[in-house]
Order: sequence, then C-alpha cells, then structure tokens
Amino acid sequence: MMRQHLFLALTDPTSGREADFNTWYDQHHIQDVVDFCPGFVRGRRYWRVSTTSEREGQSWQSIALYDLEADDVAALHANVFANVSRFTPGNGVYAPDHAAWVYTPVHGGPIPAFEQGCDDSRIVIFAFFDSDPSTYIEGGSSDAIILERSPDQREGQFPTWRYLVARDVPADQAEQEARRIGSAEAPAALWIYSSRGELHVSNADASRAIVD
Repeated sequence: MMRQHLFLALTDPTSGREADFNTWYDQHHIQDVVDFCPGFVRGRRYWRVSTTSEREGQSWQSIALYDLEADDVAALHANVFANVSRFTPGNGVYAPDHAAWVYTPVHGGPIPAFEQGCDDSRIVIFAFFDSDPSTYIEGGSSDAIILERSPDQREGQFPTWRYLVARDVPADQAEQEARRIGSAEAPAALWIYSSRGELHVSNADASRAIVD
C-alpha cells in the first residue's frame, strides 16, 4: 500500500472576483485535480473563518485538502504540472501568491479523515507547531494524528511550520475544540476553516465516495 499524505492547496481569489473564484473552484478545479492527477484520491474545499499566528501573512482565504497516495511525492508534483493543460482555465480568478504544502503522518498510517457534509456543517482546525507536539496532546495519549511537512515540497512553497495536527469537527463543536487546542497544545498558529461544497473523489476512487 502506498504511503498517504495530506496536500493543502492554499489560495486567495483575485480582488473583486470572489464569486467567479468560488464557481471555478467548486464546479471545476477540485474535480479536475482528482480526475486528472494520479495519486490525488479525494478533495474538499474550506473557507477561512479565523486564524491566529505569531507570523503575519501566513493564511489564505481558501484551502483545498486532498488525500494523496504516493511513495514518491516529488514525482507526484511532476504529474500535476504534466496535467495542468487538462484543467479548466481559471482565467485570472485567483491571486498569484497561492501555495501547495504536503504533510505526512509522522508514524505512517492513514491521514486524518474528513467527513461529508453540506456547506458550513463541518469545521477543520489546523494547529501548526514548530516542534513535535506529542507532549502537548493529552500527554501523548490522544488519538490525534501528527503530520510532519514532507521534504518534497514544490520549489518556493516550503511550509513555515514543521508539524500539523488537523481536526475535522461538526460546526457546533468547533468553538470548544479550538479553545481546547489553543490552551492545551500551545500551537504556533491556529487556523479555522469552514466546509464549502461537497467531497470530490477521483473516477478511479468512485467506489469510496461514501466516507468510511
């Protein structure tokens, strides 16, 4: 079985074109990625609710999360570039400072699960750390999955923080969970994003369209 990774596509809409950006992303781009890029199994998009960070300029309005299955992440990036011509053109709807980060579970195994649900029904909390957060997470006994940035990042897009814990929770539990993470785990940055649109799966993975 190939190793699993979490791919974060970080994007802002061009000023004044937010509606066009959302239409392009929700109706075309995220499905193009899972259809045309081998290794991209599932994808879903989220919209920024709030962020906290000691470093300015470290969050984007839109994040698309993709489940990756690949033993060679560098080759996976090459496959993305090779298939760009098959994507629906954005026609200038997104700003040029977009980025793509890859994080991998520290101890192998699956990446965090992200649940199905309509717009705004789920919240993803991204807790970023400069050092291994194991000691912060309930004494290391939590079932939270710790991810470490992959050494194979796209050139010029290296993530600021080395570690990530990402949690998908129902919207009505988000405030409590964010407060718990912020006080107990002391992250360097805490990003909160709300679900937007549906879960997209690759044609080859259509049999797994229903979340486990």
